[in-house]
Amino acid sequence: MFDVITGSGILVFIGDLEARLNAAKLKLKPGGRFIFILYKCNENDIEIRENIHFAHSLVYVQNTAHKNGLKPEMIFDITHEFDYGKPQPGLIVVLKAD
Repeated sequence: MFDVITGSGILVFIGDLEARLNAAKLKLKPGGRFIFILYKCNENDIEIRENIHFAHSLVYVQNTAHKNGLKPEMIFDITHEFDYGKPQPGLIVVLKAD
């Protein structure tokens, strides 16, 4: 069992995050955190981007977290990266195990 699990630059390759959040929940101690970054989209729950990476909406992340026994503790808007000089919206997500 872990206090913290991190995912930097990996979950952008996965559309449906439910299995990953469930797996993290099963490996976290009560009160443990799962911290990761994503590309952010606003229109749909999940979108595939031109760069073949997935983007996720805030509502999707919150709903999927709750469904898998994780509480959104902090979610920050960030610039995930710059693509040809244009900022790409992202999220830093901190989920807490119950």
